[in-house]
Amino acid sequence: MTGIRVLALIDTFRVGGPGKQLIAFCKAAPGYGLTVRLAAFLRRPLKTSPFIEACRAEGLPVWIFEERFPFDPRLPSLVRSDMLKNRIDLLQTHSYKANVVGALLSSRMRQAGMRWCGYLHGTTNENLKIRLYYALELWAVRHADGIVPVSEAIGRVVAARLGRSRSHLEVIPNAWLPEAAPDPRTRQQARRDLGASDDAIVIGAVGRLSREKGQGVLIEALTRLNDRAVMALLIGEGPDEQGLKQQVAVLGLNGRVCFLGYRNDMTAIYAGMDLAVIPSLSEGIPNVALEAMGRGIPLIATAVGGIPEMVTDRKSGLLVPPGDADALARAIRFMIDHPEERSKIGEAGRAAAAARYSLAERMKRVKALYERLMAPPVLHG
Repeated sequence: MTGIRVLALIDTFRVGGPGKQLIAFCKAAPGYGLTVRLAAFLRRPLKTSPFIEACRAEGLPVWIFEERFPFDPRLPSLVRSDMLKNRIDLLQTHSYKANVVGALLSSRMRQAGMRWCGYLHGTTNENLKIRLYYALELWAVRHADGIVPVSEAIGRVVAARLGRSRSHLEVIPNAWLPEAAPDPRTRQQARRDLGASDDAIVIGAVGRLSREKGQGVLIEALTRLNDRAVMALLIGEGPDEQGLKQQVAVLGLNGRVCFLGYRNDMTAIYAGMDLAVIPSLSEGIPNVALEAMGRGIPLIATAVGGIPEMVTDRKSGLLVPPGDADALARAIRFMIDHPEERSKIGEAGRAAAAARYSLAERMKRVKALYERLMAPPVLHG
């Protein structure tokens, strides 16, 4: 079957991992017989968002479903009307709100011959609101024709929580997204822009500044190193920013830990990094791991979520227990003291990302899944 018409619906403001993956999917889709209409929610009075602008910069038009206020009850009706008008075959949803809309439309979509595939990118235990959202998302995808967790770890959790056999789930990992072109700036220029000396070891931790991302553990680990040549970059924003800055000040790490905020020039920042660290307490398949590995940047990460599926300890990266500042400090020290091993790990990570997480393989698996979902049922009698 070819020519499947897909409405890809996401609720996101920033260009995070799910957003990057969706942009890549939409750009590649025509080559795999998929016609994709990309749509996003946007709250009044906003007219655009960083995600929408990123899509437009890639030449992707974005249809906007405008929300008048949170939980606008018009959304399911607006989405259904759009699907009927554009003769959509399959709804593809990302984020709890999009998945809830899918659940509310599932019966009527099925009656009209449409199908629904809900994607699960993982969650956190950040606070009660986030936990409630995830519970709502799991309730929603129970009604989907297809469920796509992005890691085996998420798949196991979903199967246990929903009581569904693994045959009803299709684990399709995120893809490594190679850069379209190398960054024109040299490593030396990138480090100069970051304020790093030539002999500094620059560590980058990319992610939302919130408890489950573990930046506080990384800050604690730096106190064990007692090495003025180590510089840590925290890239992102979030509710824990002030608390983390206070932790840095109390521990006397001002000047060794730099808060860069949200950045849309990650290519330049990666160019100046020596190590990438993911100190998370919980994860799905973090996009930053693929970005770092694909660039050959040695990776240290906690053994949580889908990370052990991606990283072979002491081959394509170093794995440490979550929340263990001492173990993280030892891993960083090993990388600093063994530059040849650090280089080997970086190259092994690059090879693993290219071999196991290609966009082409992901697209083939998504297309095969959609063809199965759209195939007419076999009647026995």
